[in-house]
Amino acid sequence: MAPAIAGVLFPILGIHSFIMIIGSLFLFSVLINFFLKLPYVKAESSLGLIKAIGSDIQSGFVYITKKDRRLLKLALILSLVLMLYTSLSTVALPYIIRIVFQLSEQHLGGAKAATGLAMVIGGILATNKKIKRGISLEYFNQWLILLGIVSLPSAISFLLGSFSENVVYLVFVSGFAFAMVIFTIIHILTFATIQKDAPQELIGKLTAFVIAIVMVGIPIGQRLMGFLLVRVELPIIFFTISIVTILIGFLLRKTFSTPNGSKDSQA
Repeated sequence: MAPAIAGVLFPILGIHSFIMIIGSLFLFSVLINFFLKLPYVKAESSLGLIKAIGSDIQSGFVYITKKDRRLLKLALILSLVLMLYTSLSTVALPYIIRIVFQLSEQHLGGAKAATGLAMVIGGILATNKKIKRGISLEYFNQWLILLGIVSLPSAISFLLGSFSENVVYLVFVSGFAFAMVIFTIIHILTFATIQKDAPQELIGKLTAFVIAIVMVGIPIGQRLMGFLLVRVELPIIFFTISIVTILIGFLLRKTFSTPNGSKDSQA
């Protein structure tokens, strides 16, 4: 709920009060850690710290590149999708609303709140019994295609020049919100696959390894988006991202479609 709450409070409180609240909450989260009691079983190891870290990285790398390449493919695809859609949310969204549309901070706050709420809705939908059946690798490409389709309203909004600014704003933000719902489900699908299919002793290592791969794409996407926003027509950027996402989904239609999610698809 944090992004949704922040989107509402920011235009009301202003930047100074907002940063003070963030700092206070950060200190509060640090203090909470002193009261957490988590079960811990110390693993016997003769390796030193550096060698132990190296061994963990090596075991995760070997598993993801040789024993089950599906996870590597998932990580790379998720990294690409995150690179595209995170850059839209963090770089393009505020630039377009405040500079291109010349709307108020309240409009920007509303857009941030909508995308934050959309992520919450995505998480809730992923627990729905009917949708939960589709949170599996065999449907991964279909979720990607759906992601590209639901993000199209943002691209279409730039072609609605004859409509009022509020209509254009609502259509633009709706594309972001729909995309965040589906993206959250894709994110859950990826890490649910790791937790379900990976050996118990490697779940933590593989999760960290996949996160590392995924996070690499974020700064690349942000830098690329900043470059594109001032050099390429906005409809072209948004239509291209939607179409590329849909094409990736079609290209992957047989990649994870083996019966029962068999690991034979690693070939």
